[in-house]
Amino acid sequence: MHSFSFPLTLLLPALFFCFNGCVSHPEKISKLKKDLAYGRTPDQSFLANSIDLESKDGLLFLLERSRLQQLLGNTQLSSSDFLRAHEYNRKQEENKPMLAFSDLLNQAGAILINDQSLPYRIKYFEKIMLYQLQIFNSMIDQPENLPPLINNLTAIQQRIRDEYANTIQKAEQTLQNSTNQDAGTSWQLIQDNPAFQRNTAENMQLARKLSSLENAYAYYFCAVFFENQGKFGDAFLAYESALRLQPANQTFQNDVARIGGLLNKTKELQKYNLSPRPTEIPPGHGDVVLFFEEGYIPAMHSFKLPPIPIPTGYGLLLINLALPYYLPVNSQSSPAKITFPGGSVQTELAADLRNLAVKALSDKMPEITTRMALRAITRAAGNYAMLKSARNISDPGQRDAAIMLLHLQQIFMHIVEEPDLRSWLLLPNFTQVARFSLPEGTQQITLQYQNIQQTMHINVAKGRTSIAHCMAVPGRLTFSSALLPAPGWK
Repeated sequence: MHSFSFPLTLLLPALFFCFNGCVSHPEKISKLKKDLAYGRTPDQSFLANSIDLESKDGLLFLLERSRLQQLLGNTQLSSSDFLRAHEYNRKQEENKPMLAFSDLLNQAGAILINDQSLPYRIKYFEKIMLYQLQIFNSMIDQPENLPPLINNLTAIQQRIRDEYANTIQKAEQTLQNSTNQDAGTSWQLIQDNPAFQRNTAENMQLARKLSSLENAYAYYFCAVFFENQGKFGDAFLAYESALRLQPANQTFQNDVARIGGLLNKTKELQKYNLSPRPTEIPPGHGDVVLFFEEGYIPAMHSFKLPPIPIPTGYGLLLINLALPYYLPVNSQSSPAKITFPGGSVQTELAADLRNLAVKALSDKMPEITTRMALRAITRAAGNYAMLKSARNISDPGQRDAAIMLLHLQQIFMHIVEEPDLRSWLLLPNFTQVARFSLPEGTQQITLQYQNIQQTMHINVAKGRTSIAHCMAVPGRLTFSSALLPAPGWK
């Protein structure tokens, strides 16, 4: 009896720990959002206390705090958290990921690890925004850091374009080529399940519409910076990348047509049904480019599938799975109106981060579902083997107790099995842009967004580009601005 009960006594506390270890993050962030919405000072202990990056949620809390400090206008503290998050993420990438999919299929031990118990790994769309948000910080406090940040951001987007296209097809191909027959069978049965199709239909349809995880908002800032430095070829490529991702954005269209005309790229402009546009701004004016972020990205939810029969070497096993998904869209982007002396403009959508989050999740769905199925199969098979052993126990009382505990273990596993729902929740839902010109000097602009109206001042220099960064979340609107470095600045 002792040899049988020992692993069970270890397993139940471990499962209990997993079940209770993943509730703190969304609850904490929800409280921070309420504090901002009601004008209260956010949790000072969260802002001031040290964050242990070796804990499973350490990186995630650091990302949240970096953004929170930015929303509060504390750009230096936000930058400090960014640098720690960036360095830790770099070290993570130097090490082989614990759950590399192609390796996972041949490693039963790794399958047993619950995803929620692993250290948080930043997603690629989150990494792009981490760099972009730090660029806004550096624009104000450390403009000398802008070139390396922008170069790294451009490289990340290019890497995503090259390596992460058609991710879901690549994952399905990996399953087809795997020697682990349970893996391919599991994914096929799960994706054909009506409940799975019903819950993931909107997510999967959206994921297949989007061509990439690249972010037009970040491309556009890079383009503006390159143009300001006189690197018109690089600027055209970045403007074109933003337009490719958001073809209806008229600001993107105008800038592609303007720089394309300057570089005599008539054939390239024809792909977008554009004609060259004049490049001049009114005499004595400077450009103003406003980057606007609204709301919060939605959180993931989970749904449980009814038991799915999967044939294995141990016979037909009924597998219960809880899977992540995003609820269907319940909010739309609202443009902000910018009024200034002599005119007004409206912001236009640059990126819907909810869409990028949905694509990132949906592209990984074959991996997620297969990993959970293999984990369930491995546990069920182990439970089956222990049940057979338990029936051989000579003492009737111990035998009945062991069998009862094993059945309870199966029920407990089903209850506590939840997908990894962690994500960076203080990111904006939508990002928008607007571009206009103003006379040189300190100018007043008024931003009106939904029921919020706020007047702001911005420094404009003749022939230069000023960047305005505005963040609107319930209960708070934060604004900052800075002149981009002069052309030729290093």
